[in-house]
Amino acid sequence: MLCMLNKPCKIDLLLELSSLVKSLHIDQNDGDGRYDDRFLFGEYDRDWEPIILEMLSRRCDKLHIDNRFYQRNLGKREVDALRETAKSRGK
Repeated sequence: MLCMLNKPCKIDLLLELSSLVKSLHIDQNDGDGRYDDRFLFGEYDRDWEPIILEMLSRRCDKLHIDNRFYQRNLGKREVDALRETAKSRGK
């Protein structure tokens, strides 16, 4: 898919998917050692909190990210903010 080569398009793909499905599971495959812990969905050192909030503001109400190999994409502050926002939206 050519879209996957374009960084903004990756985020657009996630947002489009979150408009179409109620539940989304992202499974990050093991890494190749080129990146540190802040790697997810082909993006390095991205601020995921606003993207995830936007995803949850759409049809998607269940989001599971299995990213065992790169675990520092969201800090405690971001996780707490996402939990609070999701709870206040009934998600």
